[in-house]
Amino acid sequence: DICDNDLYQYQKGGLGLAYVMADPAQENSYEFGVRVYGAAQQFAESTSRVSAPEGIPVRVVNPYAQYDGKYVGGHLGAHLGQVALLGADESDARSAMPAFGFRLGPRKAHFQWSVLDDLHFGAPASGVRLGLGTGRLTESGQELRIQGGVSGSGFYAVGSIPVGETFLVEPMGAFGPSDNGSVYNVGVRMRYHLRPWTGGEVGRVPELREALPPDSLGR
Repeated sequence: DICDNDLYQYQKGGLGLAYVMADPAQENSYEFGVRVYGAAQQFAESTSRVSAPEGIPVRVVNPYAQYDGKYVGGHLGAHLGQVALLGADESDARSAMPAFGFRLGPRKAHFQWSVLDDLHFGAPASGVRLGLGTGRLTESGQELRIQGGVSGSGFYAVGSIPVGETFLVEPMGAFGPSDNGSVYNVGVRMRYHLRPWTGGEVGRVPELREALPPDSLGR
């Protein structure tokens, strides 16, 4: 992620690991994971004439759980460590911040509200989001989704785009006014599925002919 306004620049990166269970037939998915990320803040080049405190570095562990069903979805987690938003100094840093949100409506046309959750590790410029989206759960168990609306930085757009059955690309952008001029936030996350879903009818009880060994049927 890169977040910038007329006073500060905020650059962030991280890694994550998650366990995902998906049932495309029932349109359900569960995800349990943890992300570790860090960020550095510095003055923007145009602010040499401005007196402002140096931003502090960010070091955070982010455990979370997420559920997406046919008509509703939700996310709950926490940011633990040295947590700070854009332009924060030592007096503004926190050791913990919540992450939560919900989706209302079917994937094809849904309402989304979230606070410091979802994509990009709670990016500061778009930490609060209120928007509309569309998407679906693919046959390989991946979320295809596009969302847009208003955010803490003005306006935002995010996407979740499957590439084959193992890769997922999640871009994000936000832009809007701020106390110091304007602020923008852009980022991208790449996800790789270590064990992709292999298909089949989830929950179907096999017929007797399928369950018994082949040589037993002739006896």
